[in-house]
Amino acid sequence: MVLEFFLDLLFPPLCVTCGSIGGYICLNCYEKMSFFDQPLVIDLPTPTLDELQACTKYAKTGSDFIHMYKFGCSYALAPTIGEIMFEKMARPTVDFLVPVPLHRSRQRERGFNQAELLAKHLSKRWEIPIVNALHRPKATTPQAQLDRAKRLTHLTDAFNISPNSSITGKTIALIDDVTTTGTTLNECARILKNHQAKKVIGLVFAHGD
Repeated sequence: MVLEFFLDLLFPPLCVTCGSIGGYICLNCYEKMSFFDQPLVIDLPTPTLDELQACTKYAKTGSDFIHMYKFGCSYALAPTIGEIMFEKMARPTVDFLVPVPLHRSRQRERGFNQAELLAKHLSKRWEIPIVNALHRPKATTPQAQLDRAKRLTHLTDAFNISPNSSITGKTIALIDDVTTTGTTLNECARILKNHQAKKVIGLVFAHGD
């Protein structure tokens, strides 16, 4: 904590959108964000996800956060993003938070799992335990590089249930940073429900087309 304090003095964080000094998001940019106030419609051929909630639209500030966080490998943004989710989303009535997993090669490349860091922050704020009930044995092309038709099918068999995961009869919140079609969350929900999860909802920071 002391080291972080002095680092912030020497290299103060900048707003991801406008570059002003003082934090990863300034008040002006925060007030321009488009927040959702109700669950999203799940437009999928075979929806298994019971509900999908997003904090903000994937537009300007929301996309700036995601690009810096995920593609800029800036894990320091996780507390800010997690806190915005905490402030804008109601505490879910669930038994566990389950972060969407990365394949080991992608996590090694990035250095962290962005969904897991968000889940850890929300777990502390909501006092809901994390269970790493899923793993990702199959490396797949990033969703952002595919058109909608391919996004809907290419994640088949990308996820498995983790050994010794006890989720029978449980209500679960899947945590991720961003969703577009909802395919990733839907496939994760399918695996969890195949192993007797009672209900699965998705909670993400940003949603966009």
